[in-house]
Amino acid sequence: MSRPALRLSPLAAACTLALATSLSSPTPVRADSSHAIAIVEAHAEGGVLNISGINFGGRPRVTLGTAVLTVVSTTATRIEALVPAEAVPGSYLLTVASSGREDDRGQGGNYDESWITIGAVGATGATGATGPAGPVGATGAAGPTGATGATGAAGPAGPVGATGATGATGPAGAGGTLRTSVASTFRNRTATDAPFAVVEVLQECPAGSVLSGGSANFQGFTPLLSSPISGANTWSAVGRVPDNAFSPSDYIQVFAVCLRLQ
Repeated sequence: MSRPALRLSPLAAACTLALATSLSSPTPVRADSSHAIAIVEAHAEGGVLNISGINFGGRPRVTLGTAVLTVVSTTATRIEALVPAEAVPGSYLLTVASSGREDDRGQGGNYDESWITIGAVGATGATGATGPAGPVGATGAAGPTGATGATGAAGPAGPVGATGATGATGPAGAGGTLRTSVASTFRNRTATDAPFAVVEVLQECPAGSVLSGGSANFQGFTPLLSSPISGANTWSAVGRVPDNAFSPSDYIQVFAVCLRLQ
């Protein structure tokens, strides 16, 4: 199953893709409307870009650079969208528009944008050696022995040895890689399927992965629907049983495209 080409324009590149992101510029303030969209914070976990803010609602349109992202779920204060597998390290302009229309970024549109960085975390530098301890000061002279023959003062403790140098810290491990897999379900027509009955076939992505697309094949069945189920990480296909004589070669096959961090 083909995927649309990604058109990203990073400002800087590093050697390894890191899934931690940070906002690199403050959120623009538009005090002229109590319903204006505002991005507060954004970060990536497991290939999903989590965006926090206010007044999202509806069907927001989310772009990273020039790429339109697939929105997995949305509320008035939170958006979850898929990070494209082709994303390279760098800085991108993140934009959230109110209703999913590209012209919302024009004059008077309700949108917000902020720069975010997707990049590698550099290795920690080596720790310098600890300097040697200074010498112990000289012990003062003992006082004269008393007439009663009192015991003299205890001698001074010996000097403390120098502390050895601390070893260098090892480099940080590399980040994970986004992988795409396809899961499918096959459902033949049965002798108990009544003509014109409606049959639904579902395919869910495995645990630890996120649904990023899907499709369905219909043989004999009349196609009625092929789409994702909102919030269920599942692709659904619905078909109508044909009115011809029973044929076991009639079927519905569902495919789910799943995104996983490995």
